[in-house]
Amino acid sequence: MEAKELMEKAARFHGHICPGLTIGVLAAKYVLEHGYNYSPNEELVAVVENDNCSVDAIQALLGTTYGKGNLIHLDYGKNNFTFYNRDNKKAVKLSLKNLSFGERDLPREDRIQKLLNANPEDIFKIEE
Repeated sequence: MEAKELMEKAARFHGHICPGLTIGVLAAKYVLEHGYNYSPNEELVAVVENDNCSVDAIQALLGTTYGKGNLIHLDYGKNNFTFYNRDNKKAVKLSLKNLSFGERDLPREDRIQKLLNANPEDIFKIEE
C-alpha cells in the first residue's frame, strides 16, 4: 500500500491527520514492507513506548490491539516501536531520531509532507 492509502486508513481510525499519526504510518509501512504482515490474530506483536497518535496508526494498519494482547504499551514517553513476529521469531525496533521533521515553525501540512517524503532510515534508527 502507498503512504497516502495508509494515511487515509489510519485517519479513519484516529479521527484526523497529524504529524504523530504520520510517524505511526511510516513505522507500520516500514514493517509491512520488510516481511511482516497485518495480524488478524496474534502473530504480530507491537511494543510501543508512548501513548501518542502514532499508536493509533499502528493499531489500525497492523492489527495489533490491546484486546488481542498483541499491543503492549510501555509508558516511557519515547517514540520507539518494536515489532515481533511470533511465527518466525523475527523482530525489528524503530526509534524516532531526534530530527527536525517535527519542527514547530513549519505549518502542520508541511511537517506531514516532510515526513512522508523522507526515507525510513532518515527518520528512524532501525535495529533487527
